[in-house]
Amino acid sequence: RLSNVVRYSKPIERYANTWVEKGDTGDAFTTVQIQSNGAKSGKPYSDALNRSGYNTGLATIGGNPTWVTTVGDPFGGANTALFFNGVNDYISFADSSDWNPTGAFTFESWVYWITVGDYALLFEQAASHNDRFRCAYISGTDRLNVDWYNGGPSVDANIQFVLNEQFSPNEWHHIVVERTGSAQAECNWEGFCDGVGLRVGGHSNLDDAIHNISAAMCFGGRDWSGTNDNYHDFWHGYMDNIRWSNGIARYGGISLRTTQQVITSSNSD
Repeated sequence: RLSNVVRYSKPIERYANTWVEKGDTGDAFTTVQIQSNGAKSGKPYSDALNRSGYNTGLATIGGNPTWVTTVGDPFGGANTALFFNGVNDYISFADSSDWNPTGAFTFESWVYWITVGDYALLFEQAASHNDRFRCAYISGTDRLNVDWYNGGPSVDANIQFVLNEQFSPNEWHHIVVERTGSAQAECNWEGFCDGVGLRVGGHSNLDDAIHNISAAMCFGGRDWSGTNDNYHDFWHGYMDNIRWSNGIARYGGISLRTTQQVITSSNSD
């Protein structure tokens, strides 16, 4: 059989799994979730309206992240998305063990970038450049990077995913970074962009556990300044349906139902 389709391509991710319904509070794995829930254009982030999940830590707002309809929402509608100005906007949640995963976890968000610095932050928990846990888009190498330091001048651990120019500006993309288990090994890390599994482009010292950083967890920016903060760039663009989950790798476990030649995900939530 010759088919004009890749029937058994492994890099398939059920990224429609992201919540879209107004008021959806997630499931037992949802640590925190940020979504518009009908927020009107021009309104700032509201903990009461826009946040759900079991984490109840104090939220702190840097700058003024604002819900706007400028580019619509990721699903083609005219709803609002959260705009970050790339200068001082961020949303942070108080230090918690929730941000120090020892097992499976998933970070995901719909993102839309306008301009980026060298290291555009999706999330970061940091007290300084050398004391951090972060996920950033490295524009110079076109890679999605996760790394963690522990008070020293060299990288304790990192893993990078190759984006192959698919993470283009001025349009929506769905980004996922997840770890499928507690073992600190390359095979337990996965990255996805728009439903496509990303190739690992390098890693180091993944046997070193993610450090327990004494700092708030920030989305879209950082809450500190100091030496080498130019390697920690604020997000300039939009984010929507930000979700952190503990205890589950939501997008792993791809399986093939060969009798029907249909690719499905083993996850069902």
